[in-house]
Amino acid sequence: MKLVYSYYVLDIVHKGHLLMMKNAKAIAGEDGKLIVGILTDEAVMEKKEKPILSFEERIELASAIKYVD
Repeated sequence: MKLVYSYYVLDIVHKGHLLMMKNAKAIAGEDGKLIVGILTDEAVMEKKEKPILSFEERIELASAIKYVD
């Protein structure tokens, strides 16, 4: 089984995020898994402003995306 890992901020989910996840899932293959990491607020704020959505909200969004295992 192939595992593919990809990480995101997911503060405002857009089509590009979904396309990246779809492609990553395709790389994993039928029997593979896509594991998605969500950056913490602290990690995001090293480069950008504080995210609009909370860390917990962003995790919930990621969990709802069909490509994510």
